[in-house]
Amino acid sequence: MVVISAGIVWFLFLLMAVILGLVRDRVLAPRLGDARVRRLMTVVLCLLIFLSTGIMVQYWNEATVWTAFAVGVSWTAATFVFECAMGRVAMKLSWDEILADYNVCQGRLWPLVLVSTLTAPVVCWSTVM
Repeated sequence: MVVISAGIVWFLFLLMAVILGLVRDRVLAPRLGDARVRRLMTVVLCLLIFLSTGIMVQYWNEATVWTAFAVGVSWTAATFVFECAMGRVAMKLSWDEILADYNVCQGRLWPLVLVSTLTAPVVCWSTVM
């Protein structure tokens, strides 16, 4: 049950990220500026990750903290691999362009998404169990 629900929720994260990206690029960025909207949407996605994870873990009857940790590691790895694959294959971005989103010194907050996907299962599991 944990593996199936974790997979479904990760695809939900993917869908949320795509929708937020579309809203960012087509609606908000032209009005408010790309950098500001990127930061806003990153924070919104992180909140949605914690919210949906909190709902999911309520249905984990026999999960342990190690199960939650394994889910977080799996989500983080899947997210990073997906980002790199989409950037290189579908969007034809260079490695420098892909890695630019990870540069916190330049105001990019994308690493918060990875931290959220890593920590949300354990944090939410510990508050529910």
